Amino acid sequence: HQWEQSYSDWLTENADSIARMTVKTAPWAKTSSWAEPYLQQAEAQGLISVCIYGTDMTQSMTRFEFASTVMRIYEAAGGAPVTITARFSDTNDADIQSAATLGIVNGTGNGSFSPRGLLTREQAVTMLGRAYALFRDVPADGAELPVALLTGLGVLSGSGDGMLHPQSKLTREQALKLAVELLAALNG
Repeated sequence: HQWEQSYSDWLTENADSIARMTVKTAPWAKTSSWAEPYLQQAEAQGLISVCIYGTDMTQSMTRFEFASTVMRIYEAAGGAPVTITARFSDTNDADIQSAATLGIVNGTGNGSFSPRGLLTREQAVTMLGRAYALFRDVPADGAELPVALLTGLGVLSGSGDGMLHPQSKLTREQALKLAVELLAALNG
């Protein structure tokens, strides 16, 4: 019996939905007390992607995990199905390819995405700004525009010292807080 490529493609494209039907673990293994209400909202809204489901949310998020999270926001906000046209040499993940097709994510050079690379705050803010711009008529290119946009929407408030720290890494729980806040801004 020969394996059909179309079935493999279907499995890849629907992995998140399939996993949600079969995964019976808790939504997270560890989180900070401040993040608990945001993670509960993220779980209820379907924003916790299968790639981070059941993990330690205090750990740094990868570029792959965040691209998947941003696609959960896109879907929850009513985004249309994506016909994938973008490809990277280091990943075949449907969420990454969809996010690239939509213009939410860019590669890191030489046709690569660096899916295992740790996500910086600057990268997260840029991706969220681009995702928001898909639903609203706002500019989201450049370094300053997404910061101003997301701050104005109440999505972004910086660290405890009020600074963004753009090159600092973002934890999974921090990323999911931003996801919950962005979806609220899109729905509000």
